[in-house]
Amino acid sequence: MRKCFLLLCFFSLFIISYAQEIDKTGSILLNGSIGFSYTSSNNALQYLGNENLQTYNLNMNPKVGYFLNNKMVAGLGLDFVYTYAKIKTGNTSYNVIALQSSQSLMYYVEPFFRYYFINNWFGEASVLLGHNNTIYKYQSPSYNYSTGATNIGTGLTFGYSWFVKPNVCFEPFLKYSHNYSGSSGGNGLLFSLGLSYLLSK
Repeated sequence: MRKCFLLLCFFSLFIISYAQEIDKTGSILLNGSIGFSYTSSNNALQYLGNENLQTYNLNMNPKVGYFLNNKMVAGLGLDFVYTYAKIKTGNTSYNVIALQSSQSLMYYVEPFFRYYFINNWFGEASVLLGHNNTIYKYQSPSYNYSTGATNIGTGLTFGYSWFVKPNVCFEPFLKYSHNYSGSSGGNGLLFSLGLSYLLSK
């Protein structure tokens, strides 16, 4: 009898929470996030040989989404990444021993699709289309080398929406990305904290 009562209470709470869920269909999601990440990649530069890069990135990502229903959001974002790195090269034929530092600015247009699971957990898939500009500073011999390239990539995100108000939430999330840029490729894992505002229909 006690077990039946507990099951009835649980089922009642589930029905009440479902009934109280706000219909978000047609609403607009405004989101902004900032985060830090660590990436590792291998590049091939003409005359300079292969490079092993270990970098730290600062990422800013504003975006706008549209609720297709309570579970699905489609939208578009902008992704800005500033990178500072120490890089070592592996080609000594041209007397290139070590790269002192590099600075890079990358910017993307990012179409995305988000799906909300149970209890405000969500998954998100995105495509990254953009460009990067990088300045390399070598110390042996001493000179600068700059390059630019088109970036194409994909991203997978898993996060949680913590609603502090019915239309305001914080969103900690983890994002894995893979990108291809000219002769370079790399993977990255990003932890970010976002803030979202829901514009009701």
